[in-house]
Amino acid sequence: MTTLVIILFGIGYAAISMEHFIKINKSATALLLAAMLWFLWFSNSTNSSELFFHHLADVAGIVFFLMAAMTIVELIDANNGFDQITSLITTGSKLKLMWITSVITFFLSAVLDNLTTSIVMVAILRKLMNESEDRMILAGMVIIAANAGGAFSPIGDVTTAMLWIGGQVSAMNIIKELFIPSIIALIVPLFIQSFFIKGELKRTEKLVSKKVQTASGKFIFYVGMISLLSVPVAKQLFHVPPVIGIFFGLAIIWIITELIHLFNKESNHHRVSSVLSRIDLNSLLFFVGILLAVNCLQSMNILNLFAELLDHFLPNKGVMISVLGLFS
Repeated sequence: MTTLVIILFGIGYAAISMEHFIKINKSATALLLAAMLWFLWFSNSTNSSELFFHHLADVAGIVFFLMAAMTIVELIDANNGFDQITSLITTGSKLKLMWITSVITFFLSAVLDNLTTSIVMVAILRKLMNESEDRMILAGMVIIAANAGGAFSPIGDVTTAMLWIGGQVSAMNIIKELFIPSIIALIVPLFIQSFFIKGELKRTEKLVSKKVQTASGKFIFYVGMISLLSVPVAKQLFHVPPVIGIFFGLAIIWIITELIHLFNKESNHHRVSSVLSRIDLNSLLFFVGILLAVNCLQSMNILNLFAELLDHFLPNKGVMISVLGLFS
């Protein structure tokens, strides 16, 4: 059965990787893969239910955490909170703009997920720049900065968030060990690109409109940021699971937006009930499928066998980590 499971997982993983070629959504493939693997496990094991629900509880904690975090981000966006960032960008120099947007992206992605940060900052660049070639270079730097910034934070990237929620790593250890490498990962390409970006912007728009400059929009932006930042703090101080901390933050900002709606009946699109439809459920279902599939491999002891093989052929831990990173 082990051989069959490995073959199925390989086929499923390949199908996920080639999503755009085979035209089948990777979430559907991941869910099918997880179901098939657990079918095989249930048919050949007596303690299947106990293990399955144990893994399902872990996956649920991760998915609920991501769902709550996505809702907070969507609330900030619905209230034009991210436009507050643009008030920091006043330069007309392309070079300075690249450095400013990259640094903002780096630290913003440590609080938000790096995908959301990339979308927000690229949207700002589209308003700031007409020149498509230079804008592509700056957009590329935004992607690099978002990934670098998300790497050193326990809530900045889905992978680090999953490890942190699962208890494999601690928040302080991630920051301590990865902050300097993340800075280097940003500074090196920034320094290289600085030789290719020159000149002034042809047109600079005033990005923050009068409509956006409202007390409620700014307030929700800061409350959302504090809610996200307080999650690792709450875990460190009160030893509560991250999902409890994010639920607390979501509840606070949810109540605030409901109270704002009482005084502004036209702001219905700013409420949680309206932004929930914008949550990326497709990605959440993909995480459910792939995590359950990997958990099935763990239950079958396949991951342990693979780790032992790596340890046998690559006894040097540094080399092993580098190989795993390159394959990833």
